[in-house]
Amino acid sequence: MRKQDLVDLGFGRYIVIRELRVRDVRNLLAQTELVEQLDIFELRPDRAGELETRLGDCLQMPKGKTLKRLRPAKINEIKEKLLAVNQAFLKPAGSGGRAAKDPVKELDNTCIVLIERGHVGVFDYGWGFFINVCNWTIQQSQKKT
Repeated sequence: MRKQDLVDLGFGRYIVIRELRVRDVRNLLAQTELVEQLDIFELRPDRAGELETRLGDCLQMPKGKTLKRLRPAKINEIKEKLLAVNQAFLKPAGSGGRAAKDPVKELDNTCIVLIERGHVGVFDYGWGFFINVCNWTIQQSQKKT
C-alpha cells in the first residue's frame, strides 16, 4: 500500500525510499513551524541529520551510511525518487483550493470515518492509497444519496 524505490549504492547495498504514510503526514502537519523551516525534500548536507529524522522509515539508509557521507549525484538521485514516490502528497487532489483551518484535526476526523468503515490500519496507509480510499468512500456515499 506504499510506493517505494531503491537507490543503488553498489556492492549490493541500497537506500530504500518509501512513500509518506498518513501518520508521517500527520506528524509533519502537527509540527507546522518546523516544516516551514525545513523543506523535507530539500536534501542539503548541512541539514541531513534533521531530514533523516523527519522522514523516518521513508528513507532507510544501509548500516553505517548517512546522507552526509554521500556524493552530490546520489543525493540528487534520492531527491528525485523521494519526489516521485510522494507525488500524491505533493499534488493534493480534491481540496478545491480550500485551506483547512486545523489540518491535523481534519485529517484525524477523516481517519476516524475511515476506521469506522473498516480501515483500521489507515495511519499506516501510503498517502496515495489514502487519497484513493477517501475518494472511493466519497463516491460510495454520493451513490447512496
